[in-house]
Amino acid sequence: MRRNNRGHRVAEQELDFLIEELRRRHWTLYLWGPRGNPEHFAAVFRWPGNYVDVLLLREDGSATAYRTLYFDERNMFRPEIVAWQFHHANAYWTFRAVYALPDPGTPGVVLQPEVPIRRCLLPAGLPSPVVIRPLGLL
Repeated sequence: MRRNNRGHRVAEQELDFLIEELRRRHWTLYLWGPRGNPEHFAAVFRWPGNYVDVLLLREDGSATAYRTLYFDERNMFRPEIVAWQFHHANAYWTFRAVYALPDPGTPGVVLQPEVPIRRCLLPAGLPSPVVIRPLGLL
C-alpha cells in the first residue's frame, strides 16, 4: 500500500482490481510519459452519441472523473463544460462513483451542465499520448 498526500491508504491490489474492471467494460487507456511511470493516466469511455466519461488517476492516489460532450480528443481532457464531475482523495471512491453513474439517456438521469473543477483539466500543451489502447482488447 501507499499513502497519498492526505494520509489515505491506497492498496495497489485494490487499484489493480478497479483498473481490471475498466478493461472488462472496454475503456481506453491514455498515458503520457514512460509506460512504467507515466506523468498522466486517463481512462475514457465513449458512449454512442456525443458523451464521454473520463477518469484521471493521479500519482498521489486521488482521482477525478467527469462526463462531458465529445468533440475531439483535445477537448476531452480540457472540457469547458461537464455534465457530471466527481473528485476524491482516494481513487477507490472515484472509481465507484464512475461505475455507479447511469448511462446517458437513461430515464431519470440528471446531467447538470457545470463548469469543471480545475482537477478535470490536464495541463495544456501535452504531447500526444505515448500509449493509447482499448482496454477491452488486451
